[in-house]
Amino acid sequence: MAVASSPVPPNPQSVKQDEGLFSTIIENNKQVNEDEVTLFEGDIVQTMSVENALKDRSKRWPNGVVPYVITKQLNNNAYAKSKIQKAIDRYSAETCIKWVARTSESNYVKIVKKNGCYSYVGVVGGAQELSLGNGCYGSVGIIMHEMMHAIGFKHEQSRTDRDSYVSIQWQNIQDGKEQNFKRYPSSYIDDLWLSYDYNSIMHYDADAFSKNGYATIISKQSGVTIGNGVDFSSKDIQKINKYYECGRFLM
Repeated sequence: MAVASSPVPPNPQSVKQDEGLFSTIIENNKQVNEDEVTLFEGDIVQTMSVENALKDRSKRWPNGVVPYVITKQLNNNAYAKSKIQKAIDRYSAETCIKWVARTSESNYVKIVKKNGCYSYVGVVGGAQELSLGNGCYGSVGIIMHEMMHAIGFKHEQSRTDRDSYVSIQWQNIQDGKEQNFKRYPSSYIDDLWLSYDYNSIMHYDADAFSKNGYATIISKQSGVTIGNGVDFSSKDIQKINKYYECGRFLM
């Protein structure tokens, strides 16, 4: 009786075993009701315009001030509230972005507990939801990631020049999820004259949307770890402060 051999993986490079920040977001976003919200790139709320906010300066929050409210489910959860505050504190410590409790501002971020982790990109007008569902609000890194979408940033690997730095392993991507790896032209993306950042908190994990446990993104540089689930990279801080023309933070 013949014994079936193990299939050869489509790509011999295995991915890291620990679940990264974006893989956690993807897993949590399996709960999202697509009748209520449409996501692209995994955690960005689809709007009529898919322009990258970095090109459209009107998407910035005036003077870097982001009014926000935390809805009751999260506000009454001391653990969740403490994690949100830690994320806000990182923005205050490293950037000129000021997350401030809303008073009467018409445009603001409404931090809600719905299914999944997601946000709009930049200012869209009115109350724009940033969702921190179960599995999301326990990670300061995830909160910072969604907040960075809200202030105007997309994912790092969608940059125009990404193919010079990483190889997308299309054969390993889940069927129907290929659009999440779109690379945008320079008319959409402004890289702010900063080099590609493998360690950005906005970069997909190496195994994002993998269908077989093998890498969907491979670095073209040796010894590089892709993705970051903990904190801003140094370039994330530079990007935010350059985009918002932050004065003393650019010194």
